Amino acid sequence: MKQLYFLVSLIFSTHFLLAQTPSSCNVPATLSDNYTRDVGQLAIKRLFDLQSPDTALIDLPQALQDSIFEGMAAIVNVVGIPEVDSVFNIYCIHNTNGWPGLYSGFIVKVDTNYAWTQAWQNLTALTGNAPLDLLLTNYQIEIDEFNYWSIGNYAVLNINTTTNVQALMNSLLAIDGIESVELNSIIGGGGKIEYHVIGNEKFYDFTLEWQDCFDGCDARKTWKFKVLEDCSVEYLGFEYICYWEQFGEACEPLPTPLNCNIFTSLKEIKENVYLGNIFPNPSKQYATLQLEQALKNGNISVFNHLGSLVKEITHVSGKSFQFTNEDLEMGLYFIQVKEEGQKVFSTKWLIQE
Repeated sequence: MKQLYFLVSLIFSTHFLLAQTPSSCNVPATLSDNYTRDVGQLAIKRLFDLQSPDTALIDLPQALQDSIFEGMAAIVNVVGIPEVDSVFNIYCIHNTNGWPGLYSGFIVKVDTNYAWTQAWQNLTALTGNAPLDLLLTNYQIEIDEFNYWSIGNYAVLNINTTTNVQALMNSLLAIDGIESVELNSIIGGGGKIEYHVIGNEKFYDFTLEWQDCFDGCDARKTWKFKVLEDCSVEYLGFEYICYWEQFGEACEPLPTPLNCNIFTSLKEIKENVYLGNIFPNPSKQYATLQLEQALKNGNISVFNHLGSLVKEITHVSGKSFQFTNEDLEMGLYFIQVKEEGQKVFSTKWLIQE
């Protein structure tokens, strides 16, 4: 029922930046290292959305994975769209809640009357059952637990490869002695990536979810990107949804950034050439921004957690600047400092009661 309320209470905020920003579809190693499971999940969902006959295959089509990776690489590689930094470096969004979701392996109900199950009862993965052992070996499946419950006997398996888990579960079910297979899902975390294709254009939605994610996250923000055939990127804006606003209540502010910075390039690091700090942080009444290098004709901008400009100081000089927060709500803010139109420093500012 909560999901329905989400749709009813949708607050749609968008910045349509329809300009195409050139980029490259070359997949950096960092993307492959950190997003292989996410891309695999997107590939699985794409196959089922298309009702492809390949849904019967355990091994995901490499061409489909490559295509998804290339579109995501265009977003990672693009320069001049700051929202990319929010997705990949600040909030580090992964496909935690998107189907098939985050899982560690399988929970398998077995009939212990079959001799091969003795191996699993002894926590030995390989069983002597040739078709089963082939699956376990090919897809790096190990056994973690074996439980004798009142509702049946269950093995807890872990998996270390990215596969079409639906097809793999069906293959396990075909083994005599296996009565049921379900994903051993990990719940409680937020985050979702969605992928779809229209013509030659690829669309990626990255959703940050927070607040009570055990029964469906109460708040979410989605950044939307389009990747064109020539690998150029358009930022399509964002959606913000708060379940509790329908009742006149506010949602919690965006969670504390993870700041993984795994895609921060050398160029981006060099852009932040000024060193500085804001203190106290968190603050209750005021805060001071202190730069080690003086501005000559700079601009200081303060953005709220939705990316809206809430305060701006223009044509400033010096090293020290004081902010009062009496006109700002409690929550997370982002401060950006520019000199001659170029970003030279940025930081985060948390206001508390």
